[in-house]
Amino acid sequence: MPVSNPTHPHFPSPCVASRRFRSPAALAALGLWFLALAAGAGEPDDANAVAARVGEREITVAEVDAAAALPLHDLAMEAYRVRLETLEGLVAGEGAGESGAEILLAPPMPPRVALTPAAGSIRGGGTDAPVTLAVYCNFQSRHCADLQPVLHALRERYGILLRQEHRDLPLPYHRHARMAAEAARCAGEQGRYWPYHDALYLRGGDFDAAALRAVARLAEVDADAIGACLAAGRQRTAVERDAASGRRIGLGSVPVSFVNGLYLRGPAGEARFRRLIDAELERLGYGIPPRLDAGILRAAPRSGLAWSVSGVAGRGAGRLALIAPEGSTGPGRAFRPGQRLEAGVMVARIEPERVYLDHDGRIEYLPVSGHAAEPVLLADGAPGDAEKGAVPPDPGMAEAGYRLPEPAAEITLPAALVTEALAEREALERQLEAAEHVVEGHALLRLGEIEPGGFYASLGLRAGDVLMRVNGEWIHADHNPLWRLLAEGVDIDLTVIRRGGLPRRFIYRAE
Repeated sequence: MPVSNPTHPHFPSPCVASRRFRSPAALAALGLWFLALAAGAGEPDDANAVAARVGEREITVAEVDAAAALPLHDLAMEAYRVRLETLEGLVAGEGAGESGAEILLAPPMPPRVALTPAAGSIRGGGTDAPVTLAVYCNFQSRHCADLQPVLHALRERYGILLRQEHRDLPLPYHRHARMAAEAARCAGEQGRYWPYHDALYLRGGDFDAAALRAVARLAEVDADAIGACLAAGRQRTAVERDAASGRRIGLGSVPVSFVNGLYLRGPAGEARFRRLIDAELERLGYGIPPRLDAGILRAAPRSGLAWSVSGVAGRGAGRLALIAPEGSTGPGRAFRPGQRLEAGVMVARIEPERVYLDHDGRIEYLPVSGHAAEPVLLADGAPGDAEKGAVPPDPGMAEAGYRLPEPAAEITLPAALVTEALAEREALERQLEAAEHVVEGHALLRLGEIEPGGFYASLGLRAGDVLMRVNGEWIHADHNPLWRLLAEGVDIDLTVIRRGGLPRRFIYRAE
């Protein structure tokens, strides 16, 4: 396994320790061992020392470390976590609250792994993207499902600078994971791999025949063709090729991610990925996209640069803006977020009525022709997305002290599925019952027993889910705006409470 160390000074935060090292005794031993190494008890001066001889063949410590780079890094990260927790306690004991403190302890470098090229399953920036994010996952893993909103946010942020690869790693204890992986690749035969991929994660859980049929409806693929593909085993070899590549580098759990080969084990938040992606962009000489929160967008001034925007097409990270020199008679060139407009100027974000630019680190905007006067509102209240069907702001949640979770999924809702649901509205309403949750004197609605391949299951909802809010409106026994919104053909932002009390949010884009 070819492995090297990155040369930049940016490192990820601690990752999850290997299961076999989670006992207190093992952690204590690990801490003592790595403290001994840090004190000079064997590295790096002894890296070329002979660890074993097989006949005349000598195996060095460096060879052992290269072959075991990933588990050794997991151990080093666990030792770092123990050190950091201990250091924070020592700092607190020194009265840091009064005098201030600076933590200088840095995590260890992640190893860089040379991955075999991916065959298909690529999304985002294309072959020219400077950063490739390869993610080993399987469709039955809860941790992989929880990672999808993070990956979506990264694609939105980095645009054409980031290419995402999904690599299948079905595990023995996920009994339907291999079949789901093959089904997704079968959907790829119909040109619908990524919609099916997203629908699988939206659905979650076990994937029996009824569940796969519901997934096929949502992804708008031919379910019978998927079944025939599975029966023939046409994608079995492709899935096994991915799984074998993961096993060759020692992977036995999911998710595991690689940012241009830099190893990141376990579930991770957006910040951990951004630290590595930004470091790679900096190393390769690319600008780092600025973080565009609501306050920055609100405060952005109109740009004085001599460019004009004639139109915008598409949605989200797939949006394109036609930008031309001011006064030009032609429509201009198509730009995506992350592309360079001129020296020191990069397209940072594209909205239907504004294109935001990163001008030497300052955020400013160009209005789209015909939309120069009025600012528009994003879902969080920032200037931006007011296209027909856009999800409106939800001030009620903010006033109540709630913070909306990141969407668990964002998927296009087929028009045929909506039409069918509206026709079956009465039957679908009978699957709702009063929940114990009360708001404004009204009981919220809970899903009772639902059809495995029916409308609610196709949305990724489960029996027991409590419908909370949709597009900023409460859902309760006397007011269910879901049907009106479906009939209007707008985008839908739905928040539910799942068993365990955790809110989950789903965004369904109108077709």
